[in-house]
Amino acid sequence: MLDSDRSMTGRDAMRKVALICIVSALLVGCGDNEQLAISQAKKSIARMLKDPDSAKFEDVALKRSEESVDNQPIGYVCGYVNGKNAFGAYAGSVRFVAKTILSKSGAIVVDAQMDTGEDKFVPGRLETPFEMTFWNPRCVIGYDPEKYKIEPANTEASNVKWSVMLASLSSRDRAEKIKGNVESIDIPSYIKERDGVNLVYAGPFDSRSIADSKAEEIDKKIKLHGFVIRFY
Repeated sequence: MLDSDRSMTGRDAMRKVALICIVSALLVGCGDNEQLAISQAKKSIARMLKDPDSAKFEDVALKRSEESVDNQPIGYVCGYVNGKNAFGAYAGSVRFVAKTILSKSGAIVVDAQMDTGEDKFVPGRLETPFEMTFWNPRCVIGYDPEKYKIEPANTEASNVKWSVMLASLSSRDRAEKIKGNVESIDIPSYIKERDGVNLVYAGPFDSRSIADSKAEEIDKKIKLHGFVIRFY
């Protein structure tokens, strides 16, 4: 069963990585290339925004990995960025990951990814594609892929309840808005936070058939497609 009460959020993980780097600097030196890696990553991510000059970064830290290229270590710069949209308003913080080659002479960003806001989970998992491919394995301390699997349920068991998974969002405000939209059509809804991400559900319901019916109703009335999972 998936542990729904993880003790460390995504932002907590970033702060812990940053603290490790600070302690390392006091003992053996984090190295100028690590600060350069963060600086280069910010520049790469900023260029991906509609208004690069508006970029505001939060909880940015470098997480070293065991990977290497030509005997040069690889690190991942993880954090949150907020930037202005086409209307000149800040759109809200999103997560990013930048793969960086570290060397004695500097740092090179070889890949940069931002959370696109895709809220559909990978089939059989409680992770979005961005989380499964980039954020969780590279930025979440102690990441265990097994904890994100959706276990098959015994549909005959009388004590099994069901929910409709609707969205996975970094913005709590957006999650609350979706929850309110679902409740406006007289369907119960709730939010769970996991690794800094807000998961929005409808339910729980006493049977799979009721959950299926509610999922169809939500899709029809508020144009929000979800899928039925066992309630945890």
